[in-house]
Amino acid sequence: MKVLKSYKRMALELELYLRENVKPVIFRKNDIIQKEGILCDHIYFIERGIVREFFYEGRNQRTVWFKKENEFIISLQNAFNKSAEYAMFIEALEDCVLWAFPADLINHLTKHFVEFNNHLIIMMTKDMIKMEKNYKLNRKKELTSLRYDYLRQESPDFFTRVPVKHLASFVGISVKAFEHFGQNNIHLKMSSRRRVRRKD
Repeated sequence: MKVLKSYKRMALELELYLRENVKPVIFRKNDIIQKEGILCDHIYFIERGIVREFFYEGRNQRTVWFKKENEFIISLQNAFNKSAEYAMFIEALEDCVLWAFPADLINHLTKHFVEFNNHLIIMMTKDMIKMEKNYKLNRKKELTSLRYDYLRQESPDFFTRVPVKHLASFVGISVKAFEHFGQNNIHLKMSSRRRVRRKD
């Protein structure tokens, strides 16, 4: 099954159970998959489409991350703390096909299929590494160049699939400034540390 086969080889019994119980869910472009402060007890696998997580800063939206095909949507706070305090909006930026893993299904799988725990650990570890990188980039508000380079290097297809206003929001600059970078083919690959060294 494509949903998990890329993470670890699975037993036939587990694969058959997943095929019978994991169902696709369709979200249309601009649909809200999760609302801010609302507990979502699903883990989703993205078969097709792009989604983003965002929150409001006053009247403005601030994009925290993007995810696309072959990635999972996991809220670590929701999965472990059972708290909606940190839950943000998740929006479909394209028509999306997601495979849903409800909490009760995950509980059943972890109890009755020991090998599923290995899949879950690998899946969540990969997701945690990516999310930690995203959150570090967002915490360093002055390093807009790093976030711009991150998009260019990691997901260049976002520049044709994601509205500029969301890309600019993630980078932390205005739409006009973001478009200026693109029009002039500017690549900001110099970190603040390198800039400091060059001043010395």
